[in-house]
Amino acid sequence: MPRFIRTTLQASLALALLAMSAVAAEARASAADAEPAAALARLLAGEVALEEVPDLRITVGCLTDGGWRSLELFSDGLGFWGDRWQIRLSPNRMEGILESFRSSGFSDWAEEFGRSPEGPKTPPAPEGSGQPARMICQVRLAAAGEAKEVRQFDKGEVSEALRRLAYEILAAGEEVAGDGLTVGGLSEGLRKLQEGELDRRALELQVHRRPAEPAGAEAPGWILRMHGLEAELQRYSAAGTLGPIELRRLDRGDFEALVRSLIEHGMATLPPNLWSAQYTDLRLSVLGFAKEVQARQFAGMTPTTHGERQADFTALFDVLQGLYQDLASPADGRGAG
Repeated sequence: MPRFIRTTLQASLALALLAMSAVAAEARASAADAEPAAALARLLAGEVALEEVPDLRITVGCLTDGGWRSLELFSDGLGFWGDRWQIRLSPNRMEGILESFRSSGFSDWAEEFGRSPEGPKTPPAPEGSGQPARMICQVRLAAAGEAKEVRQFDKGEVSEALRRLAYEILAAGEEVAGDGLTVGGLSEGLRKLQEGELDRRALELQVHRRPAEPAGAEAPGWILRMHGLEAELQRYSAAGTLGPIELRRLDRGDFEALVRSLIEHGMATLPPNLWSAQYTDLRLSVLGFAKEVQARQFAGMTPTTHGERQADFTALFDVLQGLYQDLASPADGRGAG
């Protein structure tokens, strides 16, 4: 594959992942209380210190001369460079990045540069092709249920201030990437999670259990999303519609037990297609290495077609369903946050 096409495809995938992350974050924001949401504005105004906003999350992605570059940072300085390296920034470096947000006037910027408001949101397209503009840079700052995101497109007005801010933040990640921690695959990533070498936030997981047809209480559907210890739940109604996102937080013991089950049942090497009476989609990612499994009543497949691997999937799903049920129970005392 030509290098130009490969680079364009990588950038397109990265943009899609950022967009999906933004949608999930916006849904979380709508579930947050109005009072704590003011913490982001106060942080940008310099009225509160970084340590007072423990759920700060900075996401940057830009198409540079060296290709697509991305960085995700959290309040404690932990970060993920290019989805493949776990890094750590010093408190002073984090404070410097936050000060750059303040001094740049980020809170007052428009949400978009380089695209007319009426322009449709379509996949990236080459310049001069007559196609709508493509997004080439994005900076997002989120905390306490509120987020501010600014995007640069490749046609029209260019924000040099946005470019400078994005490049400064990316440079901070690149400076320490050489000392970062990475893995060679999903199995190694799970092992390093189990051993405590990797931060829990390196793990992302989603389980989507669709309702049986016709939808009903006998076989309800649900979604569980996890990012480290943070979890989101959604339940299907008896009519088959998805309810609002509910925020939960896992106990460390539950997380450790889950990682053990993922290793014990060989999640990293499961066949991509397995049997299930209900549509079930499972996706796991650790430092950019991902595994997706679709379980259905596939034509020509039975519950015994894949033998022990089917048994592994069934046992693992039982663990995940039990975790969902524990988190969804109103009696478990686990709230948002």
